[in-house]
Amino acid sequence: MAGDVLKGALHNVLIMGTIIFPLMIVLEVLQELPFWQQFSKKLGHRLSWFGMSESTAFPLLVGVIFGLTYSAGIIIEEVRKAKLHHREVLLLNLFLGLTHSVIEDTIIFLALGANLAIILGGRLALTVAIVFLVAKCYNKQAPVRLYLY
Repeated sequence: MAGDVLKGALHNVLIMGTIIFPLMIVLEVLQELPFWQQFSKKLGHRLSWFGMSESTAFPLLVGVIFGLTYSAGIIIEEVRKAKLHHREVLLLNLFLGLTHSVIEDTIIFLALGANLAIILGGRLALTVAIVFLVAKCYNKQAPVRLYLY
């Protein structure tokens, strides 16, 4: 029985590795492309509205498109490189928490007959309003503790 469990676990790890490893390579290459850097600057100007820098653009888009699992690794890496301020991480996580499964949820609701504009527009408007409110109310000097092990 232990052999079957070990075999199954190893099989699952290999399957996840074949998906995650190429995806991480694609994300690293994407981050270095001139197109991405220009896009990050444009998005960074909009994110400054919330008190976030251009460095939050990449983890934000990865989180919205691919989900929290992939963006969490990128956020941790950016914090370790000291590219993200702790306040930015808080606001970024708030944004991602509110929009984390926007693609999957939208597809499900569309299959049930929902209106795309209402679903996406409403969710995005609510997210922007909440993040903006928290960004304006949050004291920029207050410490935010992040524990990275």
